[in-house]
Amino acid sequence: MVDERIKKAAEILVNHSVQAKKGENVKIYAGYDARPLALEVARLVLKNGAYPLLDIKLPGYEYVFMKNASKKVLRTLPEISYYEIKHVDAVINILTPTNTRELSRVNPDRIATYRKAVEPIHKHVMNKKWVLFMYPTAAAAQDAGMSLEEFENFVFGACNLDWDKEARKMEKIRKVFQAGKEVHIIGKETDLRIDIKGRRFVSDNGRNNVPGGEIFTSPREKFTE
Repeated sequence: MVDERIKKAAEILVNHSVQAKKGENVKIYAGYDARPLALEVARLVLKNGAYPLLDIKLPGYEYVFMKNASKKVLRTLPEISYYEIKHVDAVINILTPTNTRELSRVNPDRIATYRKAVEPIHKHVMNKKWVLFMYPTAAAAQDAGMSLEEFENFVFGACNLDWDKEARKMEKIRKVFQAGKEVHIIGKETDLRIDIKGRRFVSDNGRNNVPGGEIFTSPREKFTE
């Protein structure tokens, strides 16, 4: 039996975030520990008449790859993955940390080399319908200073909202900032003026990140004091 919280999260990812439609190809990335959510996402994608492309990573694989790949492999764009990402319509990335310090002893230059090589893949993802979701794992719970049960309640409590309703509330706030010219922050030992004239404000309403909730922009760099 599937946890009702997982069913709700899958519903949000498939039908709110990427809005999978009939005939589309939906790429699903997940770690092995997130298989309940990955399978439920795949089920809903199929229910919508779309085609799920499931990519499950094993714990420890990233370390094996980064530690053992030759410099040539690290510098090479994986053409099969590149072709696939260019031809999908949506990407659901279920982050599934099992060891948040797995790469701490890997030479950072190796990691940077590989990330530069696969940058074209990430750029294509940005032009698709895409969403990130952090699955509650024991490793993430440990980093948060919680038990796994506590962390699951925390994550699903923050994620499993009515995001259409949240989006409407956030849009009202976004419009206020969008119409403004300056943000003035006053506090103890704080008096900061941020010029936002002409900047575009974006509402993170559960389309690309679950949970969302942020309204963001960038200030006019030369006019902040």
